Amino acid sequence: MYTYLNQRYGLKQLIIEWAGAIIGGIKRYSKEGDADVCLFGKVLRNEVDEDFRFVQAALRDTVHSLLKQLVRERHTLKGEVELKQIAEDI
Repeated sequence: MYTYLNQRYGLKQLIIEWAGAIIGGIKRYSKEGDADVCLFGKVLRNEVDEDFRFVQAALRDTVHSLLKQLVRERHTLKGEVELKQIAEDI
């Protein structure tokens, strides 16, 4: 992160300010349970590989598709538009 900020801004004071803002944002939104922010924090701390975001995206797509399938099975008489709305509301 510091390398990127150094290339982007070059000035030490700006790098420190941006790094502090990024770290503060990660701390704040990680507590709220935002999975993407948590993952970004883990990548910055070298707790997971950067490519893990692709695994997380694939998992998110799989869960979404399973949810749609479950809604279809539970609401067999509803139309496609209604099913889509139910899945989005969950």
